[in-house]
Parts: sequence; C-alpha cells; structure tokens
Amino acid sequence: MTRVVLIRHGQTEWNNAGRYQGQSNTELSEAGCRQAEILAYISQNAEDSELYVGKVAAHFGLSTRRVYEVVRLATQMSFGEYLMTVRMKQAGKLLCNTQLEVSKISRQCGYQNYTSFYRAFSRFYGVTPTE
Repeated sequence: MTRVVLIRHGQTEWNNAGRYQGQSNTELSEAGCRQAEILAYISQNAEDSELYVGKVAAHFGLSTRRVYEVVRLATQMSFGEYLMTVRMKQAGKLLCNTQLEVSKISRQCGYQNYTSFYRAFSRFYGVTPTE
C-alpha cells in the first residue's frame, strides 16, 4: 500500500481569518513560517535516532505540547507518525535507488535497531524491506 503525505501550506493571515484565497498567493503568517521551520527541522534531522518531540521543542524554545499541535495542524498526523513517514519515505528511496544493505539503510533512516526498522517498514509499506 502506498501512503501519500500532503502537508498543507503554513498558516496565512487569510486562512486564519477564513478568507477565500482562490489562486491568490498570500504570504505565510508568523505562525505559518514557524510551522514550516518545525517540519523542515524534523525532515532534515530524521536520521537522528535520538530525535524526539522534546529535542525539537528545545531547539525552537517551545513546549512539547506546542510542537505536537503544530505537527498535527500541518500534517493531520501525530509527531511520531510524521517522523516515521519521513523516515520510511527516505528508506524507500534508498532501497530503490542504491545497493546499500538494509541494515545500513535502517541506521541512515534513524533506526538503531534493525528489528524496529523491519517492523515499521512492513507496517508502512505492507512488504518487508527485503522483498
């Protein structure tokens, strides 16, 4: 099963006020810029096996609750689901486009434990990483 992740744009003043935008391109609000920064940070650091919500919160000077809220608003996923999705998409690319061993790919995607990676991959894609 293929999973597609859509991340809506960050908050703008227009969508915050409930205004119809049509095809108009409006600038992100301060909150929208923060949303984009947080999601980019998670994506760019997903290979860190010690990445967790507290680390992201500390990096941005926010509470863990606020990070959870930002991720949920932008992705309709929990922090853990979003992080796993980013990691699994990277794993899928590496498996398809490189000759790296699965154990090495698992480490490059933020998993210290091959068994955890194997289970997560199987749940996400519906096949094992060796199939």
